[in-house]
Amino acid sequence: MSKTDLIGLPLTELSTFVQNTLGAKPYRAKQLFQWLYRRRVTDITLMTDLSKDFRQLLSEEAEISQLRPIQKLISSDGTRKYLFQLEDGESIESVMIPGEDRLTVCISSQVGCAMGCKYCLTGKMGFKRNLSSAEIVNQVLAVELDLTQDPPLDEAGQPLLPKEHGTVERYLSHVVMMGMGEPMMNLPSVLAAIHVLTDHNGYNLAPRRMTVSTVGLVPKVEEFIAANTGVRLAISLTAGSNELRNQLLPINQKYPLEKLLPALKNYPTQNRKPITFEYVMLAGVNDRAEDARALIKQIHDLECKVNLIPLNESPEIEYRRPSDESVMEFQRILWDARITATVRESRGRDILAACGQLKTQTKKNSSCN
Repeated sequence: MSKTDLIGLPLTELSTFVQNTLGAKPYRAKQLFQWLYRRRVTDITLMTDLSKDFRQLLSEEAEISQLRPIQKLISSDGTRKYLFQLEDGESIESVMIPGEDRLTVCISSQVGCAMGCKYCLTGKMGFKRNLSSAEIVNQVLAVELDLTQDPPLDEAGQPLLPKEHGTVERYLSHVVMMGMGEPMMNLPSVLAAIHVLTDHNGYNLAPRRMTVSTVGLVPKVEEFIAANTGVRLAISLTAGSNELRNQLLPINQKYPLEKLLPALKNYPTQNRKPITFEYVMLAGVNDRAEDARALIKQIHDLECKVNLIPLNESPEIEYRRPSDESVMEFQRILWDARITATVRESRGRDILAACGQLKTQTKKNSSCN
């Protein structure tokens, strides 16, 4: 009989396991949770405030999984890309992105992706499988461990120190689920991982510091909004018309803008940032003034901001990066319409770690990026 993996279980589920399987009191679950995510102990025998008999029983019934990178690439701008091989031989990538006063980890929710967005390398892989909540959470823990063992440097060339977050010390300040996969296609595992990472008894990430990105599967988006996790929502829009969006994001043929945008009106914006619309800019395709005006027409009545993302080019992608001038003009048109618009700075492009560039190849395919 396989053992229960303690990683990725929300505290409520861990409490059920402790009571029903181990026959222990519920408070033991909180102790376990703190060992896993505050002290990050992976050896049950080292959980010293648990009785020896309980630790023995726990060792017989449970395990603590880990992910270890089989490859780490470091960009000239400090971005780190990690390749993780999973137990079944499949691979995923995660990216640590340094920024001013923050360290962000971009994590994956699936092996590959079924959405087939025309400007994204991950879509070229096709869909392999969903990740478990443990595999999602373990990406964060593995990157955190790497930063502990190999701290990034500050502007003065000195090692950065972890910061205190309540009773927890850690390097990472933000988590974005914008890596490989479509999170809404793996919603049960994604919601479980969110509960684990944002629980104040454990990793204690403030919900407002976590963002989940989706291309817009309307029923799942509605389910995600109803879950009221408190984390931020980002929508990959990339076009202001169904005609163009159908070409770039095939899912729009099933969930066009007239279905997607009304579903977002129920998104609670109190005490958190507005919805973010991600707009990947493609030269001569969606970067013109008329494209900006079409976008404004679609989103002007939503509390939102737009994140403009100039395409990160790859030989496998047919589109090209727009000029800086066209990006700035597009941004100006949005500003004039009183829509907040930012331009995302590309990080890690030299190691294919930037937005839309994540794509793994297993050993049976000879190499990995």
